[in-house]
Amino acid sequence: MPVAKVTVDFARRQDPPLVKKFGVMNSGILRMRRYRRDLPKLRLLHPCSLRIDLSIGKKVGWRRQIIGGTRRHPRYNWKQIDWLARQLDAREIAPMWGLCYLPLSLQPRPPRRGAWRGAPTDLALWQRMARRFSRHFRKRGIAIGYYEVWNEPDFPMFFSGTRADYFRLYAAAAKGIKQGDPHAAVGGPALAYSFDWVKPFLEYVLRHKLPLNFFSFHSIGGGAKDIRKERFAMLMLHTIRAAMGRHRTFDQTPIYLDEYNPYKGRKIQHYATYRGAARLLHDFALFLPQNDLTMVNWAQFMHAGPHGVDLLRSSGRAIPAYGAFAIYADMPARRVAAIAPKPLEVLASANRRRAGVVIWNSGSGAREIILRLRHEPIVRGEMETFRIDREHNAVRLDHSAYRLTPLKEVPLAGTSPGRIRLSLPAHGTIYLRVVRKRPARSKIRGGLAASIVRVRHFFPQRPAAAYGYVDRRRQILYAGMGAKSRGLAMVEATVQLKKGCDAVRLRIDRGKTPTPDGVEAVRVDFPAAAQRPAVTYCRGSRTLLTHLSIPWAAGNRRAGVQHLRRWLRVGWKARGAHSRRRLRITAVLQNAGAGRRMRVRVESNFGATRPQK
Repeated sequence: MPVAKVTVDFARRQDPPLVKKFGVMNSGILRMRRYRRDLPKLRLLHPCSLRIDLSIGKKVGWRRQIIGGTRRHPRYNWKQIDWLARQLDAREIAPMWGLCYLPLSLQPRPPRRGAWRGAPTDLALWQRMARRFSRHFRKRGIAIGYYEVWNEPDFPMFFSGTRADYFRLYAAAAKGIKQGDPHAAVGGPALAYSFDWVKPFLEYVLRHKLPLNFFSFHSIGGGAKDIRKERFAMLMLHTIRAAMGRHRTFDQTPIYLDEYNPYKGRKIQHYATYRGAARLLHDFALFLPQNDLTMVNWAQFMHAGPHGVDLLRSSGRAIPAYGAFAIYADMPARRVAAIAPKPLEVLASANRRRAGVVIWNSGSGAREIILRLRHEPIVRGEMETFRIDREHNAVRLDHSAYRLTPLKEVPLAGTSPGRIRLSLPAHGTIYLRVVRKRPARSKIRGGLAASIVRVRHFFPQRPAAAYGYVDRRRQILYAGMGAKSRGLAMVEATVQLKKGCDAVRLRIDRGKTPTPDGVEAVRVDFPAAAQRPAVTYCRGSRTLLTHLSIPWAAGNRRAGVQHLRRWLRVGWKARGAHSRRRLRITAVLQNAGAGRRMRVRVESNFGATRPQK
């Protein structure tokens, strides 16, 4: 058996971090009883979002049509979709509604087969329906992460109109959604495979001054027949980048791959085996450094048909790829240097509480591995081993939810394991996790008294080494320079303070002092009701800061400048019971030097302690 040497150095950081930008999607044909049974199984995956094709007008999935009635008197049935949105919000998962297809009240009479695929003839009514849709959730106080207009309009299976029909459909829906909720994130076009739609769609958006908060596309089974499946998603990504790079208007527009799986044809059967686990981790590692690709949703989470590629079968049983997703979600975000020879691949990360190393074999032959661990941060605790192969799975069902189950546990009594000898079969996966015996405690007091309701990015150059991400669940902003010494990393999070809270505490994890012509800064913008000017906390070149333009901060009063400390307390006394309790927090790194990074964590309610995440 060939021997391979894998080295992990916990003292060397690596970019980008293992951010949790991966989510899942579901078809709209699923019944609500399946959600009631399987939603608890999302907990282990920590997905950033759940995208659902709402399948309006298809007479499937929902007990009652979400939009029914007649043209003059449309009827909206909110009970099931409200319940689902609240369940996702309670699990800190952002819902992504695919606003498709043609409502029954807009379909021709008498009804004909496949009428739901058609374009609306009454665009004014379609716009009013979209406005009513977003306004409902805003008034109910239900946070909807994203609204996507239609699903794969370039695929005749889902849209029977022309490209021009879709552009007009998008314009009406996007305007309606923004009228109902000005803060809603709306985007499209959710392309299936058509490269020739990208440039015309962006030009139409520019010409008609339409909102486009994200550009979305799909890659199911590789997309176009004449392109190898592992290259299609990257080729489409490069096409979108090239088209967006021609217009500064799209510098704030991230790209979402919100429906993805790599299998098609006969090889789809491999996905349900342990081979699918290694392939999922391979794809995660492929998309991780694509910094303007800020969301990737795996298709699908729940089984929806004989040709589906899903993490859960119709019985609710998880396949091995579910365990691989759970392993990635379990790893700390702080990534460290790891090297493995092909066909092995490796990811490693660590924080004060635990460290993890996952290795997978993409080759067709077994390998003997000599794993060398350098500068281990934890030497007292337990080392747990998880395997995914022909004989083992990494998860086990515990009541209604799954949990990671180690195959082996070895106590560490103050000495480093140094070198570890492992065997890894073809297409197998192994995960080593070291957990500190006594979890570190942070001085975060009480529960979270705020939530992140919106994220904004800025991409002055695509692609770029600099990155900015937001982890909504852990309420952390990441900014880093990557391998380049010059560049700009900027990301903003809008924080909604909950009732009874008028301040949050920001914990700033900083690196070395920026280079003389570099700057690192955190800007806080307050709502108009606070009657407070914005404040910029910075370290580095004040001259560069004065010339720094934050696009979403334009129009605000001049920001005061203070020194960037490790702990910041920001807030205000809200005037009136109905004033908007929102803060806009922006993390910025510019020309700070290669390898410089910053982490801003939103903490709140100064009281009892809790375990460090």
